[in-house]
Amino acid sequence: MSVSKNCRLEIKAVPNAARSEVVGWLGDALKVRIKAPSVDGKANIELCRFLAKELNLPKSAVSLATGTSAR
Repeated sequence: MSVSKNCRLEIKAVPNAARSEVVGWLGDALKVRIKAPSVDGKANIELCRFLAKELNLPKSAVSLATGTSAR
């Protein structure tokens, strides 16, 4: 029997925050403030790093499925 270890979470990312933090739910999406600017993918990289740390997962376990160019 195969067990899927995938989880998809809709996130509303807000770049250029004073610090990276989970704000709470915004409808069906989890609102996350990210310290990094939305330039050259820096906010996306920081979002994945931050979520991996918060979820106690390896960095390689967190990735973006969509939205690499939008919140």
